[in-house]
Amino acid sequence: MTKKKLLKALAVAAITTSLVACSNSSSDDSTSTTSAASSASTVATTQKTTDTNSDNVKANASYTIGYGMGSSINQDPNLKNYGLYKDRVIAGFEDAMNSKKPEISEQDIKNNMDSLRQTMMKKMSEQRVTSFLKVKDSMYNSDLTPKSYVKNPDVVIYEFFDYQCMYCSKVVPEIEKIMKNNSNVQVVFGEFPIFGQRAPASEYAAEVGTAIYKLYGADAYVKYHNGIFATGEDEGKLTDSTVNKVAVQAGAKIDAVKKAIKDDKIAAHVKSTLEMGFKDLDIQGTPFLVVAPLKGANADNTTVIGGYTSAANIQKAVDKASSKVASTSTSDKSK
Repeated sequence: MTKKKLLKALAVAAITTSLVACSNSSSDDSTSTTSAASSASTVATTQKTTDTNSDNVKANASYTIGYGMGSSINQDPNLKNYGLYKDRVIAGFEDAMNSKKPEISEQDIKNNMDSLRQTMMKKMSEQRVTSFLKVKDSMYNSDLTPKSYVKNPDVVIYEFFDYQCMYCSKVVPEIEKIMKNNSNVQVVFGEFPIFGQRAPASEYAAEVGTAIYKLYGADAYVKYHNGIFATGEDEGKLTDSTVNKVAVQAGAKIDAVKKAIKDDKIAAHVKSTLEMGFKDLDIQGTPFLVVAPLKGANADNTTVIGGYTSAANIQKAVDKASSKVASTSTSDKSK
């Protein structure tokens, strides 16, 4: 990363951040300019008023940029809680604005940014794990939350997904590999139609899936779940007719499914899962995975994985959870 690129990035960030704030005050600025022009009765008065308003506009714009940057930092919980030194933030900003050589090397700047990003990611993950541990039991124990059938599960993969998410479709076979190689792993399916507002079929597919699980059980649900992704109809392409077709192929009767959706408050359950994901887990995209022991889950044996990942990475999380299960079992036997 060159100094030139660094300065450019800072400038773009500052201007972009300030645009929203500027738009809120644009009507006031234009009113001031119009007022100055219309009230000019002499050349001297016009010039004086124009200069004054021009200075005010520049001053307000400059303040807005600075305020916008500070507001962005303040509103980001990870940055806010990181413990940034305001005087150093201001010093770095001023040096960049004055095209002054940084106090530290460009490599150190890059290293510091990488370290900050990693620290923020770690804090975010820790916060998500803490929140997840508070809601996992209610999610797992609900009779409307689909789960794969495993006789004696020790480890659970909580999968939050949207049927029209391309990367969700890519992670499904990775999870299938884990299921094939780990007989003690169960999957809990968090129907999470994040695209529901702009792609209604996502919401419908989630409700149908939940109804199939309630009416026909785990095997039918998994067949439906995998069948929808196998159609390749993602990114807004999925239709209600395709959903119905796959549901029938999974062994469901559409009339019964639609009746269940209407009578059993399934839509409300899907909505509550969405709200829980957004509010408690800060899910910003799918797929979103959480891997944890069924019993005794804590911050040390629970892993959050945001976005697509490979079976190898999921297996690491399973091993992490399984090791805690093994140590707990050994401890229990020794008592």
